[in-house]
Amino acid sequence: MKYGTNTGLIILKNNEGIIINSTNNHFKRIVKTSDDELVWNLLKFLKNPKNKEEIKNFIGKNSKQTNKLIETLLQNNLIVKDPISSSNKFFRLERLINTFPNTNFKQYIKKAKNTPIMTLGLGTAGSYTLEFLSKLGFDNFILIDGDVVEEKNIIAQNYLYKDINLKKVNVLKRRYSQLNITIIDRKINNYTEIEQLLEKYHPKYLLSNADDGKLVIEILSNIFKKHKDIKILETGYNVAETQFELIDINNYEFYVEKFKEMQEYFLKDPANILVDNTGTIFHAYASAFFSSKYIFDDISQIGNVDWGRFNFRENKYYLDNRFYWGDFQKYIFRYREDSEGKEVESPNVFFNKFDENINLFLASPVDFRSFELLKSISLKNPSAQDKCTIEDVKKLLIEYGSKKLNQKIIPTHTIINNNILFISNITGRTIKNYSEKVNPLENRIYISSMEENIIVNYIHETFHTLLFNITDNTYFHEEFVMKNMIGFCQFLKDKENKYWQYITYIQGYYLDDFIIVNYEKSLFLNDHDFWEQRMDISETKLNSNEEIIKYIHEKTNHKPPFYFLKYTQAVEKNYSEISNFIKNIQEMIQC
Repeated sequence: MKYGTNTGLIILKNNEGIIINSTNNHFKRIVKTSDDELVWNLLKFLKNPKNKEEIKNFIGKNSKQTNKLIETLLQNNLIVKDPISSSNKFFRLERLINTFPNTNFKQYIKKAKNTPIMTLGLGTAGSYTLEFLSKLGFDNFILIDGDVVEEKNIIAQNYLYKDINLKKVNVLKRRYSQLNITIIDRKINNYTEIEQLLEKYHPKYLLSNADDGKLVIEILSNIFKKHKDIKILETGYNVAETQFELIDINNYEFYVEKFKEMQEYFLKDPANILVDNTGTIFHAYASAFFSSKYIFDDISQIGNVDWGRFNFRENKYYLDNRFYWGDFQKYIFRYREDSEGKEVESPNVFFNKFDENINLFLASPVDFRSFELLKSISLKNPSAQDKCTIEDVKKLLIEYGSKKLNQKIIPTHTIINNNILFISNITGRTIKNYSEKVNPLENRIYISSMEENIIVNYIHETFHTLLFNITDNTYFHEEFVMKNMIGFCQFLKDKENKYWQYITYIQGYYLDDFIIVNYEKSLFLNDHDFWEQRMDISETKLNSNEEIIKYIHEKTNHKPPFYFLKYTQAVEKNYSEISNFIKNIQEMIQC
């Protein structure tokens, strides 16, 4: 037996020890030994695999010490047994598998080659799976399809123009002639026909890609009566999305009912439904990936997935346990501007469902001070020559933070330099600006390029990242951000830097948000006279109640009740800072 360095990982050495730094945080760790220099030299030596005697001679230790060192390196996944050579076609696959703890390539490849996989349907959802699985070491397939290749198949399926008018099963058997492929070149009409094939070939996995809903329901309703261990991988697609489900003896009843409901929905009134096959190469590759990755995970025992989705419109991909799907949807809704929620209407919201901030707001009289202050002044928007770049403002934010914030608690320079900025250029929908904490040392900021105010949104989200390691309370966050937005503008003015004029955006946002939350409040409290008696909008960009209501419906569509309250309260709690700043710039504005 020979031992070789696990080159599937990136391994480096510094004064802390041997570091497995695979650029994937899941694998990152430090291995500290009694002689790091010796271990490091041995790892370099084992890039070309050596037997135990060669290792013993290299390190100059006795057999017992050599065995102990080898065992330690194996346990820490730094070396592997009998690695294959770089000329072997599975060299890269072996390196991938060896990165996973407690896995062994030889055991994996033996299982893969002896695992029969049955594929029902070789169209968009099924034709590429053979390509994926064959490159993962699988070579025992039963392919079932009675169709011939048509020209319309070429654009989305695993066929060429020369294959037109040939049977799909024959095309793939010829193309993958190195594999052990059994073909069934006929259409399956009922469960009895598929049962005969199951009895003959005993597949571990059945890839259900049939476009016959009635047949799928019949298979699921009967297959587990006799074949209790078989795993069915159901892949399909709809508008700009591919989905994957693992169906086994534990959950098949749920899917039987689900597919029955779907079939009933589409068949109950077909004259009033317009639908067509929308499968593209994206759907084909995603289907093949989902099925192949599940089988790979199952054979290598590295995962426990049973649910997958790939949304091509939003570029959001999910493959995991269905249990976590709800959490993933919450993540998506953070990204969307049009996330789930309801407008405030007195019949559809209840006082005891609100948090304490909303309850206090509803119970208190309206505070017009900030609204009147900001409405009464005319601030000039920054001109093109007065605007700055992301890099400009980043340097200024670091300088501001280092002077105004406690660096032991909020290390501004480190946090801002570790932030990762994504500027989305997606068109056709409004993307929400937000920031998120990835880990204690890394945050991400997402900004929509479709908005005019990229810089001010970057400033806003950067201040959020400074507070991530202290609190996740949204109201505290917005109060902190607003306080420092004002402080930053004052800092810029003191430097005689024209960028201080970004204060105009605070004015615009606040006036709009104030109108929205108080309109929602008037609806909830059934105070229909509020607008006529108290709300003077003459100096805002909204010229009538009709415009207000239209604008509010646009802004609050699919948002939770009082979504904008955290922003208005942030301004009101910083009233003194805003008022003082405005006094300092009186000579530059027209009151």
